[in-house]
Amino acid sequence: MSTIEPCGGGAPVRVDVSLCDLCDGCNAICPTSAIRVRADSWSLIEDACISCGFCVTFCPVEALAMGVKKAGFAG
Repeated sequence: MSTIEPCGGGAPVRVDVSLCDLCDGCNAICPTSAIRVRADSWSLIEDACISCGFCVTFCPVEALAMGVKKAGFAG
């Protein structure tokens, strides 16, 4: 069973839920507030995501990736 969840729609951001520690850093850096981090989940507001990649660059545990180019992230 895969732990990879697509963020949805046309947004190429993906999260590996087995790596994400729900630190909320991605939400804090997102210029459009497209990311929601709760106590036990991560989600993306697809219409708000501009695919800037700030969240991917900022993530301290490398749980986020753009598209599927990163090893460990399934398509």
